[in-house]
Amino acid sequence: MTTRALLLLFSFVFFAAGNQVHAMHSAAEIKNDEPPCTDVYFYSDAHSFRATGIGTHRDYRTSERIARLDAGAHLIANISVSIASVTNRYLQQQALEDDVMYHTVYQQLTNISAEQFLRNIRIICVETDFDQGVYITRMAVEVSTRDVLSDLQQDFASDTLIQHLYDEGVLEKVFQEELDGKGDKN
Repeated sequence: MTTRALLLLFSFVFFAAGNQVHAMHSAAEIKNDEPPCTDVYFYSDAHSFRATGIGTHRDYRTSERIARLDAGAHLIANISVSIASVTNRYLQQQALEDDVMYHTVYQQLTNISAEQFLRNIRIICVETDFDQGVYITRMAVEVSTRDVLSDLQQDFASDTLIQHLYDEGVLEKVFQEELDGKGDKN
């Protein structure tokens, strides 16, 4: 194969993989103490929810699949906690007087499956080590906070129990405060 053909093949594989960072190392090649895909870049911030996962298996693809499932589960948990907090604070700001109505609406909105927010999940780091016949894959994933907010707004707007209370500006403000860590810790 020519050098040009190899470069084209590499470019295709790289872009087809979703522009993810990907590397494979033996345990002896790892020189730093910090595991791959775990530094502060891979923490959630105001722009993206992020999570990491790890998978180990004798089969390379299976270790990758386990890492992806683990990272996805952590991402769902992070999003679920934020959605519950935003929903609680939003309903408090809308001053629902009826406790039964508040709890009914809160339960309905927080039971929204966080998996629906993972439509636009992106793998941002994958690193695989090979040690003593076992592949160890570390993976980091992210989803845009804008995508999550958009889906949340659609859920609030379409919920018949809360439509009359829905205020897009208030929901966006509460969501942003939650992302910025400024929300009440009640």
